[in-house]
Amino acid sequence: MPCWGSSWRSSAPCKYRLPTAVLLQFWKLSRKRRFRLTDTQKYRHRLRLRAVDTVVETLVESGVKLRAMELARRAPREHELTPLQKYWVESKRFRHGIKPIHWVPKWTRVAHGRKWTPSAVHHAEPPKGK
Repeated sequence: MPCWGSSWRSSAPCKYRLPTAVLLQFWKLSRKRRFRLTDTQKYRHRLRLRAVDTVVETLVESGVKLRAMELARRAPREHELTPLQKYWVESKRFRHGIKPIHWVPKWTRVAHGRKWTPSAVHHAEPPKGK
């Protein structure tokens, strides 16, 4: 059984003896990721999208002619995106083909494709009725 609560270098007796299964369970609990974005993460994500929109508008008005600028100009603005398009991205390996944006590595620094069609499970608009 692994020793918990003392250094492996010290010759002092072990304070606690925990079974390996308990330690692995603790490790799994400590490594969990939230499935949903917090309100603060959503707020800062919207601010980043708006900042990108203003930079693109400024460069287009200045007359910069680049292929990348043309593609950025055609991309939808933050206010045109649905919440589903803002906070979810396509993924082949994730359930239903989409995953939360904050599970993408470096999600605050890289561009993400925004156009995708919702599946039968995830609707762009909430279902009518309830």
